[in-house]
Amino acid sequence: NTVNYEDDTAIEGGSTAGQYITKPVNLENTSTALDVRVAASVRSTSSIKAYYRITGGDETRRIEDIPFIPFNTDGSSDSTVAPSDGDVVLDNDFKDYKFSASNIHDFTSFQIKIVFRGTNSAYTARLKDLRVIALAV
Repeated sequence: NTVNYEDDTAIEGGSTAGQYITKPVNLENTSTALDVRVAASVRSTSSIKAYYRITGGDETRRIEDIPFIPFNTDGSSDSTVAPSDGDVVLDNDFKDYKFSASNIHDFTSFQIKIVFRGTNSAYTARLKDLRVIALAV
């Protein structure tokens, strides 16, 4: 409900202040599933959501012209992960998050977007060890 609000699934941009977007990844072989793993330190006042977009196969548009699709219909991880707690989060307080999508139409190129949300900008989520696997299932 803000002026000029743009959803995180938009082709470009989005109204969320914190975003990480990978470069497009081109594959040699056709794939039909994505598996994303990331280690994140997320406090109870914050959250992360993940999105993807694909092209290739039957899709002929450039990847930059395709809107992002949320993992698990709302961008949430496959399972609930307890947030970090306390005022001081140590550098080693990272927990594994998994986002997956299967039964996707054939694709040969993909891009991942991770969005950071929260109510306290001093305690934003932190990420490391992003791993993405494209599968032909």
